[in-house]
Amino acid sequence: MKLQTICERYAAFRKTLGERFEVNERQLKAFCRAMGANIDIADVSPEKVNIFLVGKGPLTTSWYVRHNALLGFYRYAISRALVATSPLPLAIPKRPPAFQPYIYSLAELRRILDSIESCRRPRSDLDAPVMRSLVLLMYGAALRTSEALSLTIGDVDLPGAILTIRDSKFFKTRLVPIGPKTVQVIAEYASRRKTSSRYPGASFFVQGCTETFATTVSLPGPYASGGHTGVPHYDTRAPARGKPAVRTLRKTGGQQ
Repeated sequence: MKLQTICERYAAFRKTLGERFEVNERQLKAFCRAMGANIDIADVSPEKVNIFLVGKGPLTTSWYVRHNALLGFYRYAISRALVATSPLPLAIPKRPPAFQPYIYSLAELRRILDSIESCRRPRSDLDAPVMRSLVLLMYGAALRTSEALSLTIGDVDLPGAILTIRDSKFFKTRLVPIGPKTVQVIAEYASRRKTSSRYPGASFFVQGCTETFATTVSLPGPYASGGHTGVPHYDTRAPARGKPAVRTLRKTGGQQ
């Protein structure tokens, strides 16, 4: 039987159990593409599976994500006599060292804010004040990039100093209290927001701004001098050229 057909059946089966099955389904689709569109499940060799698991570059946690997806899939296939044995490796590599988050000092944050002007792009809604608002919001509220950019007008309660973060990691929604300085930053942005929409479901940060910010990878800062080796937030790989990734800027601990 074709590998892709069994993967589709397995995904449908897991969803009938009430799972969203989004992450593993993406991994299985990638697995089918890597093995070939018309390959039979019996023709999938351990060598091909190992190449898929390793991917490109050094060992990261992605290996274990792929392995977990395939482990469940092959258990399903073997239990239904669709394949005799699993091609997954018996030896599991040692996990890489746990990531140690880096917390920016106030001096380093000032250096990042001072460099914001250099990230301006022509004909973009992402001007320096908007970039500054996003960076300070992510820093002061400890938000992921996707969480900050997904905020709607209805999610931002300035009088109550509360942000509603919806469907974030593990599909959870949470309330995030913010300090008075962060409230002031968001209020200043809201007062100059370039849109007339006040619909609660409208994006808090205008669409052109969010798309540009999501593609802005790094800013000059404390890593440019080669001083620190960690990276902010919990990204497992350091940003290119030794610069701090704006998209992973996060501060653990107290509110600003």
